[in-house]
Amino acid sequence: ARQEFVDDIAYTWTKKTMSPSSLHSLRPIDAVRADAWAGVDEAIKKQVLGRSVFQRSDRILSVVDADRIDDRSDQLMWAHYADSGSGMRIWIDDSKMPEEYPDFYRVRYSAERPCLDLGKVESWDGRTVFSELVGQCLLTKSEAWSYECEWRMIVTDRTRPDLLVKRVGDRGKELEFIKIPLSAVVRVDFGPKAYQDETKVRIKKLKANPELQHIEIRIAVFHPTHYKYIYTEMNSEALEIL
Repeated sequence: ARQEFVDDIAYTWTKKTMSPSSLHSLRPIDAVRADAWAGVDEAIKKQVLGRSVFQRSDRILSVVDADRIDDRSDQLMWAHYADSGSGMRIWIDDSKMPEEYPDFYRVRYSAERPCLDLGKVESWDGRTVFSELVGQCLLTKSEAWSYECEWRMIVTDRTRPDLLVKRVGDRGKELEFIKIPLSAVVRVDFGPKAYQDETKVRIKKLKANPELQHIEIRIAVFHPTHYKYIYTEMNSEALEIL
């Protein structure tokens, strides 16, 4: 990419200075190339960033592939997410997501960092650069995170605005969320560290909402003899015990 950039500068200079109508002063081609080499990294950086999806307001929604999570991964996920097990896990059936929503893409785990081919910088535009970056960067993570079995939804400036909503978080910072249709939510798990009184109130609210009757509600409980969680379904009898 550097060599192509320098050659282009040299060719442009030659074309201009050799033109009959040129007003440019003649300079040795070696001097022109030296100046081009001196600024090549900054120039390429500007070109890459100017075409990069990272310069826009792209965001990532991460989800977990439930079919690939084993007991070990399950413990790690509760430890690292959902407020360290005090929060909730929401199950989504992606087959019930409307077509207007962005697709989910499976994350690839690798020991090597992805490398973008800067030689293609001049040909990057629109969906081309998006596909290039998604394939090599946005969907590649270290093998150390493979236990997450992650899939990602890429929210871009092409995503319909009505699918997004902004809320002010606990610390006063404005956060943006994507609206998941209730019909696509199939289950809610309360974490193993969720407070019982608060959890009971939340479950009763969920069960009282007629729009949420299709959602299965469970609580994660540590297995009495093994290092894993079991999930107790919150039917009427279990709710009374809780």
